[in-house]
Amino acid sequence: MAMAMELADKLLLVLQSYSLPVWAIIISGLFVAVSLSLSIYLLLNHLSAYKNPEEQKFLVGVVLMVSIYAIESVRWLCHVLFKCAVTMLLAGRGRSSR
Repeated sequence: MAMAMELADKLLLVLQSYSLPVWAIIISGLFVAVSLSLSIYLLLNHLSAYKNPEEQKFLVGVVLMVSIYAIESVRWLCHVLFKCAVTMLLAGRGRSSR
């Protein structure tokens, strides 16, 4: 059991010291900009011709999901959620070892 804890500690140290390559952030930012601009364009087109709400509300939802997913993917890529997950993992491990 002690060996598993040491391995987990080493893995956490490696994950905390890992930094993402700049090219990955640039490429993901470029794709997010493209997806957001297309989503805004489609959203404005659908909302300007909003004549059939029963069908178009689902299309608007799908267009919004694309932009939200793109933003969340970049947030994860830039370690915003990763740091929070590591903090929760460390806090949970500290409580269970008492």
